[in-house]
Amino acid sequence: MTVPETIVGLGEVLWDVFPDGARFGGAPANFACSVAGVGGDVVHVCMVSAVGTDELGQRALLELKQRHVDVSFVPQQNRPTGQVLVRFDGANHCRSLERQPINVDVRRFKHQCSNHKMQVLLPSVRGTP
Repeated sequence: MTVPETIVGLGEVLWDVFPDGARFGGAPANFACSVAGVGGDVVHVCMVSAVGTDELGQRALLELKQRHVDVSFVPQQNRPTGQVLVRFDGANHCRSLERQPINVDVRRFKHQCSNHKMQVLLPSVRGTP
């Protein structure tokens, strides 16, 4: 049996907090969950991020695990889990997005991932190579 390819979701795991409740999110986490959902046994999907030790962090890990995403590279930090607070005006238009994420330096995970024969490509940030 061949070892499946590994696909890495690299970046934020967070909760979009609407007035009626929190929804699991973060573009990299959504990507990882989607790939795991369609990849089946053909790919191994792993998330590289961090969550807090709070209830939202526990729930985020559970959400990822339930969607067959490996959370071996998602440590819990003694900070709140990332959130985006979404507010609406009287006409039900989105009026504000307030981000409260954990700042994850994914570069520190690069060596750890390379030990597992995963290739990690870090996106360049505007203005940096």
